[in-house]
Amino acid sequence: MPLLVSAVGHSVITADGLASHAEGFMARAFGAYSHAEGENTIVAPGYTGSHIMGHNGTTRFPYSWHLANGLRVGPTLNSAVIEGATGNLYLDGTVISPAAADYAEMFETADGQAIEPVLNPDWNASLEYIPRNERDEWVAVGIVGKLLVRDDGSCQPGGYCTPNDEGIATAAEAGYRVMNRTRDDQIRIFVK
Repeated sequence: MPLLVSAVGHSVITADGLASHAEGFMARAFGAYSHAEGENTIVAPGYTGSHIMGHNGTTRFPYSWHLANGLRVGPTLNSAVIEGATGNLYLDGTVISPAAADYAEMFETADGQAIEPVLNPDWNASLEYIPRNERDEWVAVGIVGKLLVRDDGSCQPGGYCTPNDEGIATAAEAGYRVMNRTRDDQIRIFVK
């Protein structure tokens, strides 16, 4: 038996999880200590402590925050997720801010005209979307900040390194600052 079911006009909201809350249109909070808001958002059973807002989406992780923005309800149709267990941030889209901009984001076209987006002819809307971070053909590439790199074992925390002929970090008098060692063959460096 739901703890709270409210029907106002055609808006049915359900808060079925222990100490859960739901508001909006067809918002449903089935997880304990969860919150669903917006239109057609769902905290799925078992996703304790999750929060979802927006429209047309379902939670993917417990104790996490989800921003739904789907054409239909589904667990992979969230624009943004902060996973509570790992702190990982998942985004479908582009991060745009003055601090995050780099030279690869905006260029003027040769003829001064806008470029119209073109849908990939191989796109099949009936297939489930798999986020890029879960696909083998996509890998994260670090350009600035704290980066993990392979090393030959000679690099020391607090020292410097440069890549050798094979692209593997090796100790140097100057170059990239070595922050710490993470494995026998891997270090964390700082690139600015």
